[in-house]
Order: sequence, then structure tokens, then C-alpha cells
Amino acid sequence: MTRLVEVDIADLTEKLAKYDLYLKEVCGKNLEGIAKTAAKKSESPAAARVAVVPVTSGLGIINGFSETVAGIANFLGYSARVTNETDIAGIAEAVSGQCDILMAADDETFIAVNPKKRLVSDNSEATGRGYATALSLAAGGLESRDVLLLGAGPVGRAAAAVMLLGGARLTVYDTDAGKAESLRRSHPSVRIARNLDEALSEHSLLFDATPSGAFIRKEPLRQDAILSAPGVPLCLDSECEEWMRGRVLHDVLEIGVATMLFDVT
Repeated sequence: MTRLVEVDIADLTEKLAKYDLYLKEVCGKNLEGIAKTAAKKSESPAAARVAVVPVTSGLGIINGFSETVAGIANFLGYSARVTNETDIAGIAEAVSGQCDILMAADDETFIAVNPKKRLVSDNSEATGRGYATALSLAAGGLESRDVLLLGAGPVGRAAAAVMLLGGARLTVYDTDAGKAESLRRSHPSVRIARNLDEALSEHSLLFDATPSGAFIRKEPLRQDAILSAPGVPLCLDSECEEWMRGRVLHDVLEIGVATMLFDVT
């Protein structure tokens, strides 16, 4: 999980309505629709109570992070708040306050927990599923479609499972050859790309699950390219980002958090 900084989430909740409309235009479903599809849920949250617990361990609290997570939950129809206490005391406050869902993140792990249903959702896995679902919706389905996956870490592996289940013909590129080989051992149909520019030029459906920014340029990309990019920062350089406007799915928290919430609702 990439550690965000305050500037990454500044004003995010104020832009949710606009982003929701953008997702509807590109995918045919808004944020709630994408997350419910990824989580295989049909019910709305019915004002389930969400408590977001700030965590001080490691590098400490990211200013605005907990409030932003709660804001996304509220936008989706949950009843969310940030606990007054942090860490273990915050968990105690959330549980004693009879929350339905508890959310918390440290430097390594971000989870949503429904203690009553004994359900847990991990952000990396949920983000991979959420973005793979969004790509499928934007592409009109992945059956027999060629998809290039960049990055075979936790997010990429979760996305790969969804895309393969949807019938995609998947090629993976990772600068760490061991990770790509590991993914192929788990899914023998996966092909491994050795040259990034060649692979980009051969695929119109792209999924970036890397933590590297601005490494993709316009030149090798196809005119009909669609990119689903949970990786932070965005993989496109500034020229390419402008050129692909309207064909890029990218945010720092929204799809992942939404999918987590519906996972445990």
C-alpha cells in the first residue's frame, strides 16, 4: 500500500460528486455501482455506522486521511465518523459505540472490519478488484480481450484474478521478474512481457498497479487505449495524461475504499 501524503487527499471529498459523474460517463456506473459490482453486493448500505480510527504507529497520522475515508463513506450513504481516540483506545470507542464497520490503516495495512459479521476487507486486494471491475465496465467486458497488467504485487494480483475470471487474455510486465513469474505460476495462462514499450503498443486495455509515476509516454500507446490506474502516483507523464483525458480511471482512495465498504456491509 502506497503511503499517501496530505496533498494527495486535499479537497478530495469536495470533488466526489464530480468524480462520481466522471465514473458514470466512462464506466456506465458510478462509484457505488462499481464498488457493489466488485464486491458482488446488491444492497445499499442502509446507513450502516462506520468508525474510522486514526493510527499513530510507524510514520504516524496523515493529516486528513481518516476524515477523507469517513467522507467517502458518507458520500456512499453510510453514517461515518472519525473516533476521538486513536489506536487501541479508538477501537474501544468504535466498538463500544456499536459501530457496524471499523476502518483503520497503519504504514503497511488498511482494513475495513465488520465485527458482527466477522468480515474483513484489505485495501490492496479490494482496490485491485475495484479497478479491474471498472476497467471491465469501461471496456464493455473483458471476454477474449487482451489486457496488459503493469505490476504483479498485491493490487496487481487481485486485479489479475478478476480479469482472468472475466475471460481476459492477460500479459504482465514487472521490473521484478520474480513477481511476474510468480503470477504466471499461479495463473499459467498469463504471458510475460519483456519490453514495456512493445507491450504498450500491442494492448488497448491497460492496468497499472505500480508505485511509479510518469513513466508512460504517449508515443507507444494505441489511439484507443483505456487505462485503469490505481497506482499512486499516476503512471502517465503530463502530455500523455492530457491526451488520454476521458479514458483514464485513477484516484487515490475512492474506488478502493468504496469496494472495502461494500465487501463488509
